[in-house]
Amino acid sequence: MLAILITLINGLDYIISLVRESNIFKRNKVPLEDIVLAALLHYSGLSLRAY
Repeated sequence: MLAILITLINGLDYIISLVRESNIFKRNKVPLEDIVLAALLHYSGLSLRAY
């Protein structure tokens, strides 16, 4: 179980680094980690506000 969690965290860090390098989000009002997590939750059909 811990190995799966570590793998997911490493994958999230990788996605965040890709987004940071590509400069998709220019404004920094919301942390980039929150934006990426919200996008992934939205893509999976969930909501960040519900949790």
